Amino acid sequence: MAALSACDLGDAPKGVYRQNVCSYKQLDSAFSRAHYKATVYVQNCGATSGFVYAVNLMLKDSRFEDGYVRDPIIKMSDRTPGGLHPPLKPIMIRWDNQNQLVISYDKRAHIHEMHVIASHQPIHYEPY
Repeated sequence: MAALSACDLGDAPKGVYRQNVCSYKQLDSAFSRAHYKATVYVQNCGATSGFVYAVNLMLKDSRFEDGYVRDPIIKMSDRTPGGLHPPLKPIMIRWDNQNQLVISYDKRAHIHEMHVIASHQPIHYEPY
């Protein structure tokens, strides 16, 4: 039997009502000089799950609703094995002069995923 999270209902048996219990909210976007935009969003899957924050890289003309299911560049949460942190400081994103995405994030966050390149774009991280 597979373990399921609040946001992953897996393969529900036939006749079982499936519902996405998570909500997604876009917090910020930053556009590159090339063809991309970075989007910061928060995922909320209910009172007991904590918040998951992520940054996605997508084509400039993509809408947030189309992009949140893609693999995030970085994915972090306020939940750790020891419990919840106080609220995290916001993730800040910008493109530098070399068209590199710079992501600043709260160093207390629990990191789930972190990539140094996405869609051939270099990524630089600045914990604060």
